[in-house]
Amino acid sequence: MRGDTSETKVLFSIENLPQIGEFYNVKSKLSEDDLSSFSEQNLSSKFIIVGDSGVGKSCLLNRIAHDEFSAEYKSTIGASFTSAECLINGNRVKMALWDMAGQEQFTSVNRLYFRGANVVFLCFDLTSQKSFDNASRWLSVVHENTSNVHAIFLVGCKSDLTKVVDDKDISRFCTDNRCEYFETSSKESKMTTELAKRSIFVAAISIQQLRQQAPKQKVVTEQPKPVNLAPPPEEKPKKKCC
Repeated sequence: MRGDTSETKVLFSIENLPQIGEFYNVKSKLSEDDLSSFSEQNLSSKFIIVGDSGVGKSCLLNRIAHDEFSAEYKSTIGASFTSAECLINGNRVKMALWDMAGQEQFTSVNRLYFRGANVVFLCFDLTSQKSFDNASRWLSVVHENTSNVHAIFLVGCKSDLTKVVDDKDISRFCTDNRCEYFETSSKESKMTTELAKRSIFVAAISIQQLRQQAPKQKVVTEQPKPVNLAPPPEEKPKKKCC
């Protein structure tokens, strides 16, 4: 796993409702009231970025977290991690971003990093029909290895290039699988900030609502059993019979 040890920086401040993606609304009931009432302090949310190798996952992560782009391709081995922060209604929220390797041989390793994910970016290359077709397989891997996901965003990468994937197929996929869609270009920084704002807002509000709805549980502490630390009594030797 590659880790990013650079200082966490504030990416943006959410003061208005973020732009909603296309084809499906993962949280249709979110409103200005949810934004104005958000009060969680130092909330952290885990994001995982999945999809075939070479579709643009690492570029998406670097654009979101560092506002950087590199055309040099480096294959991710295992997983790559970085974090960033934003402000929602003046409260700091942390994004923990995990970029998963896309090669088939790393799939079993990736499963370890899926645990605890709140948001999934399911990425495909707009210039590759195969990468879109494989999105279903990656979605199955996500469902098999996660339990607390609040939203899945289908992300079409490389919108600056010639698109070969049909919008009708994308729309059908989103409707069938309840995914919100963003078409992005990490190279030209198109819709990457909108994706980040929308996804972290959905995650943060969902986590706050769950905490508010959860009943306060009484903590039951089991009483420790007494332990005798004294040495055991010595056994007297038995007398032999005559």
